[in-house]
Amino acid sequence: MTLENRHPSEPRTTFHQINYTSPRSRGRRLLPRPVSPREPLPYGEVYTLLDGVRGVGHYVGTSMGWGVNNNGWWGEGEVKFYLDGDGEFPTICGTGVEDYFLGSYDWEVDGAYTTYSTAYSGMHQVLKPDGLYRSQHRHSLYRWHLMDPVRFRQDCG
Repeated sequence: MTLENRHPSEPRTTFHQINYTSPRSRGRRLLPRPVSPREPLPYGEVYTLLDGVRGVGHYVGTSMGWGVNNNGWWGEGEVKFYLDGDGEFPTICGTGVEDYFLGSYDWEVDGAYTTYSTAYSGMHQVLKPDGLYRSQHRHSLYRWHLMDPVRFRQDCG
């Protein structure tokens, strides 16, 4: 893997998370179902998308509607995948919601959220009644793990 900055005069800082997988495994393909029905989720609590799945499988992806009920940045929640008997530390641990959904730097372009939609990820809708960091934003996000599979042999959750 090679990363090259082709801009002649501007150094760039980059952050990476590289996951790999062994050859294709057979098993169930899973889409999550919410298991935490409280709305809104109390501040600081973990929101679990999928828990207690046993057996061989492949996590296919996430589609999420996100409501922001306070001011300030909302996307630093770590996305964690506990696979195949993980204990305290997950196999995959991300750095924030925007990174998991393959956005960057809080999706901000010129002082506003910017939507995007690709084959495998996107933030295709932003309802922003009060501006960039004001309350009551609503976001629609998705990420499909087809090119970067999350497979497990024992359990996921």
